[in-house]
Amino acid sequence: MTPENSPSVPGQGRQGLTVASLLLLSTIALFLGFYRNEWQVVREKKFKEFQLDSESLVVARMVQSRQAGILSDNGLLGWGDANPLDLNESDYAHQYQVYLSDGTFQSYALYKSVSGFQAMLFGALDRISPFPPAVNLRNFRALMALLLALTLSIFVLWAKLEFGWPTALLALVSTVLSQWITLFGHNLFYFISASFLPLVSMLMYLRWEQKNARVSDLRLALVGFGTILFKCLMNGYDFIIPALSMPAIPLVYYGFRDGWRLRTFLKRLTILGVALAAAALISILILALQLQTSERGFGSGLASVIGTFSRRTYADPSLFPLYAESLTANPWSVLWTYIADDSAVELLGLRFLDMIGILAAVTVIHVAVDRFLGRSLPHRAKDYALIATTWLSILSPVSWFLIFKGQAYVHTHTNYLAWHMPFMLFAYLSFGFIVHSTVKALWPWRSRSA
Repeated sequence: MTPENSPSVPGQGRQGLTVASLLLLSTIALFLGFYRNEWQVVREKKFKEFQLDSESLVVARMVQSRQAGILSDNGLLGWGDANPLDLNESDYAHQYQVYLSDGTFQSYALYKSVSGFQAMLFGALDRISPFPPAVNLRNFRALMALLLALTLSIFVLWAKLEFGWPTALLALVSTVLSQWITLFGHNLFYFISASFLPLVSMLMYLRWEQKNARVSDLRLALVGFGTILFKCLMNGYDFIIPALSMPAIPLVYYGFRDGWRLRTFLKRLTILGVALAAAALISILILALQLQTSERGFGSGLASVIGTFSRRTYADPSLFPLYAESLTANPWSVLWTYIADDSAVELLGLRFLDMIGILAAVTVIHVAVDRFLGRSLPHRAKDYALIATTWLSILSPVSWFLIFKGQAYVHTHTNYLAWHMPFMLFAYLSFGFIVHSTVKALWPWRSRSA
């Protein structure tokens, strides 16, 4: 060891301990909220009953895997002993009752919108587990909560490394207080950690590139491709536009922050975009292959997938009469519902509209301090990179609500989560870091005035 390297070792050790401690404490705090609603950010009844109808698809698949094999029906989700065109609460409850009693189905009706790889995973774990079904169900939900807690804790860790402790703690507290993230945290159907994985993976990869001065477009593409393919196979196409946009958001931040040339940025964005599109396309082809048996051919399976996307966007209402109301709904009215009709932080009564307004005020004040008061900003490049990234990220949820208008019109009880993919995550970072930076810029002036 050379003398100049020796002093860095204690500091590196302390930093490593700090990183590990933050990751552990954040994961514990988030896990307790996602798994058992420890912080009471959601009404207990709503927390326990949230999306049990969707989750029953996974439970039914575990029953079918147990009685007919993991790859039976090509691994597709479904409902046992039920008519998918006439489902009610008793049908959903039946899936749990059969699973928990180690029973079997007389029939199995397919759900054809997703590949259902998460249910195949749970089916495999269920078969090798020594525990009874009730314990397995509890453990699987705990696993979902843990994976999401760990994924979002990596985001908090990135915030600490990039912006410091105050911003990281605000990111953690705001995530703990988010009723929407908490609601999804332990649901087996949504496997929601897979939706946030592309974001945190790309943030950490680009930070690694920046710290090590090693740029690889191939690695960039592989990170995007692998995480999006995993997301599509594990939880399907819910929130697909936010999921596809989230890997690009870190590219925007580091491009602004490090002053990439426009040509470099566009090249890397194009490479990433091709990788993301390829991952989504491959997942669709896999789903079409899974459907070829029930639909009597690969082409018919692909047509079924396309039909599913159509009825959730802007299809001809005459082709889907059951979805006519959602298909004819005004997209701007749908968007306004998601902006103004529910809260971002229920405990504080703050709507998403309020959060957008607060962010706008923070942005205007910060720019005014920089441009008109002549104050020196301590982290100007990071400030503007974060502001630009945050405002661009709002396009992620907005485009989802507008493009998948048919789906958004119906599912107002779930789709508010899209605001966190990743607009609200970055908005909270902006609240913390930009306000802190603005106050530091004004502090000398305030001291002289006093």
